[in-house]
Amino acid sequence: MIIAGYEGVGKTTYARMHPEEAIDLDCNLYKYAENSKTTEGDSYKSDPKRVINPDWPFNYLEEVDKVKNNYSYTLISTDDVVLSLLKERGETFLLVRPFFGVKDEYRRRFAQRGESEEYIETFSLNWNRSMASLERVGSCVQVPLDINEYLSDVIKGIDGIGSLLIFSGFELLLTSGAIEIIKEDGFSRIEIKTDKLSWLNNDANEDANDANSAKSECGTDVT
Repeated sequence: MIIAGYEGVGKTTYARMHPEEAIDLDCNLYKYAENSKTTEGDSYKSDPKRVINPDWPFNYLEEVDKVKNNYSYTLISTDDVVLSLLKERGETFLLVRPFFGVKDEYRRRFAQRGESEEYIETFSLNWNRSMASLERVGSCVQVPLDINEYLSDVIKGIDGIGSLLIFSGFELLLTSGAIEIIKEDGFSRIEIKTDKLSWLNNDANEDANDANSAKSECGTDVT
């Protein structure tokens, strides 16, 4: 499964803790020419002297194609060009992003992981535009994270929801509390709380009936 995750949601940490099931593809390694890194550490991310790799973004998508069948989760950037090309190809992916109002939380996360002040300021200036752009991304399930929520908190739940999306073909936005993993008698099931869903298209209510009929085949309960 391809999961597009915004910066700071915990992609790198999850892949480091679960190397056999997840890989984190840092887009900076593909987007910029190797010899354009003029500063040390993470400050290169906000370096205006960086030179775009002429193979971008197709070199990145090529790498996604190479590894996506080798891992349960291929974790990628939320770069708008990359997401647009994935949609054009008809690729199924899930989008994990912050809620609009948690900017200060992500400033703290970036500071804690040692990002430069220049990088954090650039991020802050672009926050509103970035969040608005991500909210408009269609043809995928969106999972917004609240304060103190990380990819690791929801990844097992969105695994089942990804199967439901592929089967029934509707688009939805998962708000906080929409996913619950319930363990009973040694088995686990994923419940999607319908009162916490926001539909992203006008046909979704009709498709919701398909979701209920899909649960037996997807192993997902819709309650």
